[in-house]
Parts: sequence; structure tokens; C-alpha cells
Amino acid sequence: MQTTKTNDLEQRMLYYAMNLNRFTLRTGQSYSKLKSSYVVFLCTFDPYDQGESVYDFAYFDKRTRSIEFKTGTHVKVFNSKGNDHDLNRKMRDFLDYMNGIINHPEGYIASLQKDIDQYVNSGK
Repeated sequence: MQTTKTNDLEQRMLYYAMNLNRFTLRTGQSYSKLKSSYVVFLCTFDPYDQGESVYDFAYFDKRTRSIEFKTGTHVKVFNSKGNDHDLNRKMRDFLDYMNGIINHPEGYIASLQKDIDQYVNSGK
């Protein structure tokens, strides 16, 4: 979870993606064996000041904007302060939970809070 807005967020995402990919191939294996990688950032702020709840990044040709560079790397940035309401209820509840808001005191958010409390109280 990212709670502080820094000016190196994209570099961190790239670093994590590169490290994930680094361990998916053995020496001599074909690049076609590279597995997809997923980098997910959960932010308590809007890193791009666009009001979106989720930013889903892909590589595209700059000129045509229609040709995708299919690297298998997926980067999603969730903004808990976003204004989107097209997310499913569980995801919206989770983002609200990141802001200290519990919309439904039952279900998976309550279970998540219980697990967090147990972990915190375990001294680990």
C-alpha cells in the first residue's frame, strides 16, 4: 500500500515488474515462456489527479495509439479517493476501507479487519 505521494511511483512499478519477470525464465529458455506479471499499487491518494479509482496501464505505440506492445506486464494502480462508481461493490468497499470507512460491517471487510487485528496482536 502506498500512502505517500512521491515522484518516482512509475519507476517503482517498473522495478517491481522487472524483478517479477527476472525470475520467470531459466537460462536458455525461450522468451515465449515468460509468464505474465501483475504489479498492483493500492494508493490512499490519487497519483495522477484524474479522479479515477483505477488506472490500468498498457504499452501502446505512441503514434497510432492502436498497436499494443504485448509484454505480458500488467500494472494497475488503485486510488482509494477515486470518484468512480463503476467498480464492483467489493472493490469499492475495499477502497473505502483503506480510507477508514466500513460500508457493510459484515462480510469480507469484517473478516479482513479480524485477520489484521489478529496479526497485529500476535506480535509478528
